[in-house]
Amino acid sequence: MVLIFRNNKFWVNNQYRDKLNWACRDKDSKGCLCRVQTTMDGRFVRVKGHHTHKPNFTPDNFNASGLIQSKGKECNDSLISKIRQDENTVE
Repeated sequence: MVLIFRNNKFWVNNQYRDKLNWACRDKDSKGCLCRVQTTMDGRFVRVKGHHTHKPNFTPDNFNASGLIQSKGKECNDSLISKIRQDENTVE
């Protein structure tokens, strides 16, 4: 599983009781200690720490067409536009 949060990718690190703990994708390669915690049904709980790198999820490094084939180009363009909007609203 992958979590995209504030333009960064997270992998499931572990599960404890009714929570999932997510670690930044760049934990090992760049020593990033940023973590996100969600409930098992996907609700945000909290974020811990800060990233030690630039965002690792951007429209430029994301191939939306690989995930959304049945909806066509319009859907891909809409998704990429949404990602760009989100990038501009991040703290």
